[in-house]
Amino acid sequence: MTAEYNLTPDDLSELPRQPDHRVAADRQRIFNDLRQTVAFDQAVIISTLPRGGSAPIWPNRLSDKFVRAYTRDFETLDHATWQTIFIQKPVILSQIAAVDDPYRRSLMKLAGYEHLLAVPLASPVFEGYGGALHLYR
Repeated sequence: MTAEYNLTPDDLSELPRQPDHRVAADRQRIFNDLRQTVAFDQAVIISTLPRGGSAPIWPNRLSDKFVRAYTRDFETLDHATWQTIFIQKPVILSQIAAVDDPYRRSLMKLAGYEHLLAVPLASPVFEGYGGALHLYR
């Protein structure tokens, strides 16, 4: 039996846990549709982890420099992810963090972005561990 996927951005947390080329195609279609509504240059899915950290889990083509910097230095400073999970509402980083916030000043600048919108996701990897969809511009 094959599964059919008609996904919306709210369905990202309901994706099957096993890799499937149809899921990747549907995910890309979701982000293409989302791009028509919200201006962004990069979408990243961040998941919280069982030992209390967080990590970028998608897209696979995310730069190694960004992933290493995030997991080494910024996972606990990612105010946007933790705040959006806590309040279960979208947040804009500039509304919750100072201009000199290390995440904004270092990681986002390293990647060439000035703005971040984070949207909560329920269990993007592990059941019971929330996450966030980051839209960078």
